[in-house]
Amino acid sequence: MTRLFAALLALSLTACQGALQAPTIAPDGAWDPRNPFALIQAGQAPAAIVYQDQELLVIMDHAPVTPGHVLVLSKTAHARDLIDVPSATLARMMAMVRRLLAAQRDGLGATGGTVMINNGSMQSVHSLHIHVVPSYDGKPIDWSTRVSIHPMSELEPEAAKLRAALNAQH
Repeated sequence: MTRLFAALLALSLTACQGALQAPTIAPDGAWDPRNPFALIQAGQAPAAIVYQDQELLVIMDHAPVTPGHVLVLSKTAHARDLIDVPSATLARMMAMVRRLLAAQRDGLGATGGTVMINNGSMQSVHSLHIHVVPSYDGKPIDWSTRVSIHPMSELEPEAAKLRAALNAQH
C-alpha cells in the first residue's frame, strides 16, 4: 500500500509540475512572517521538534487529537496554503509524511493514521501545514477531543520516540 501511495503521489506531482503553472497567492493576502509557525521556526515560540533540516520542520501539535499528532511545515515555501506551495516543496513534505506514518507505527504503535491539509478559510493558522495524526487499535480519530493545549513536558517524550523511529529508518 505504501509503494502504491508513493507511486500515485509521484505520478500526480510529475504530471502537475509540467502541465500547470503555480497559481498566484491566495486572494486574502500574503504569508505573514509573524504567524505562530514562523515564530517557532525563528526560535521565538516553543515547540517539541521531531525533525528539521534546511527545508522542513516537523513539530508535535500542541493540542493533539491523539498521542503522536505532528505537523509538517516548510521552512522555505512561505506558503499560506496548498494553493501557494511549489510542487517540489509539496513533494518533499509528502515524502516526510510517509516517513512519519511509518515512525508513528514503529515508534508509537499506531495501527493507522490520517493525513489532513486544511486550506484557506478552513485553517486556524494561515501557513501551510500538514497534520499527520496516528490512530490506535482501529479506533476512529475524534477531532472533537482537540481542545486542550499540552505542555512541552508531555509532548517531548512522544517527540523523542518519533525521532528515534525516524533515525532507525533506512
